[in-house]
Amino acid sequence: MPRAIVVLLLLVSLGLASYLVRLDAGPTERAQVVAEALPVYKDIGTSFILPMSADQLSSLRSSGRQVQVLDTDLSPGEYFIIYKAGPDVGSSPGRLLWENDRLRLVRMSEPDARAAKAAGFPIARLPLVPHPLPAPLAPLPSSPYSADTTIARIVSLVSQDSIARTIHDLQSFGTRYSYNPKCESATFYLRQRLTELGYAVRLDTYYLTSPTTRAFNVEATLDGMVTPESIVIACAHYDSYSTNFDSAPGADDNATGTAAVLELARVLQQAQFRWSVKFLCFSGEEQWMKGSYHWVDSTAVPQSLKIAGVYNMDMFGYAAYDTNLVFENTNTASRPLANLCDSTNNWYGIGLRVMNYLDEDIYGDNTPFWETGYRSVFALEDSEWGIWNGSDSFYHTPGDTFGNLTVSLVTRTTEMTAACLATLAGPYSPVGVAEPRPPSPAPRPLPFATIVRGVLFIEARGEKREARSELLDMGGRNVLDLVPGANDVRRLAPGVYFIRAKTDAAFGRVVKVR
Repeated sequence: MPRAIVVLLLLVSLGLASYLVRLDAGPTERAQVVAEALPVYKDIGTSFILPMSADQLSSLRSSGRQVQVLDTDLSPGEYFIIYKAGPDVGSSPGRLLWENDRLRLVRMSEPDARAAKAAGFPIARLPLVPHPLPAPLAPLPSSPYSADTTIARIVSLVSQDSIARTIHDLQSFGTRYSYNPKCESATFYLRQRLTELGYAVRLDTYYLTSPTTRAFNVEATLDGMVTPESIVIACAHYDSYSTNFDSAPGADDNATGTAAVLELARVLQQAQFRWSVKFLCFSGEEQWMKGSYHWVDSTAVPQSLKIAGVYNMDMFGYAAYDTNLVFENTNTASRPLANLCDSTNNWYGIGLRVMNYLDEDIYGDNTPFWETGYRSVFALEDSEWGIWNGSDSFYHTPGDTFGNLTVSLVTRTTEMTAACLATLAGPYSPVGVAEPRPPSPAPRPLPFATIVRGVLFIEARGEKREARSELLDMGGRNVLDLVPGANDVRRLAPGVYFIRAKTDAAFGRVVKVR
């Protein structure tokens, strides 16, 4: 279909909007945008970028709302965010529409945008179609969920001493700057640590500056027992950055996340799971996620990996405000993963104060997953905005050392992530629920199921076998006879449930996080 027709159809779907505008996003304005279901291209935190018709613009201005017109000729697909990070963006490509101290909004053609990305600019396109903001989540109710004993044991195995050892080891390289040979030395350290745990380790090779600067991602996999093709991921970047490239100890950014990934590989190995768990250590993050982009583009996408969720661990050891506070930065699509952090923190008494922070444009090793359609959340000691504005005074300096960390915060965040990964992967230790064990032939999988806003949806396969299925709790008790399509499960407590066909041995599994 010609692009002009696509744009015309989009404009019709937007109510013949003709302006691109910026609307202030104070608490009152945010509530009004949600209540009025205004479609939004981008939530920047302090303001919204959205399309608007002339009538809407006039109405908002007459009501006293602060609206800035950015473009009078709305053209979906030609708007891009260029972040003020990475390379020098003093002379950004495209036509500048608006900027703050964090990013620039520009208009340019798609070929020009591809060229800008190839030149190293940290760039992301605004969505073609805007969407209303989600309503705020209600507070979590107290949960009667009975914690899984296997997961509770895994959480208890997380060792602060083990985490501290890894952070010290990584800091001792002096620098892990991506272009310094010591970063490659850190690669082989990580491979050795994972090999000692018994993993078969793959080094994913790529080039920071082709063909001269070689770099590596480090990958290990704990294979699932039932459906190993389904995958959950813990990842972190191990490279570091400083104002002095030769002195970049990177204890917080990001020995904390790398140490967490190694610890997760150690403790999760103490159990068997239905799904596979991958542990990924990326390099080149400070050069705008070159390592994670390479892994996603060369491994996840070509192999059509079935990735259910990615927990990106990056810089959560400096307690700027509260030694119990951790941010789980998420986009809208990934909020179930962030909600699960809340739930496991409560179920297993970890004691964190979890801030689920919706930030559609936060960048990190979550970014290539988001851009490819995978769900991911980003554990961080603060919002990215807060860190860039100085909440961690040692960020990207030679002062980012172990002595400035709150290691207990790193430990509890690792415990929470271990519980999330184990809950999603599913311990292979059923209680009251009969399911086949290896080497028995695996049953046919039931249709994919997911819970959205308290409703269980089951994907139809044509044969409607799900109509003869039931929902079981962890004790094997029937809690609901399922019907095709949607089933109301709001009355059920948060926890893990099984879907079992009444006519054969087919099994499914679903997690209710709130």
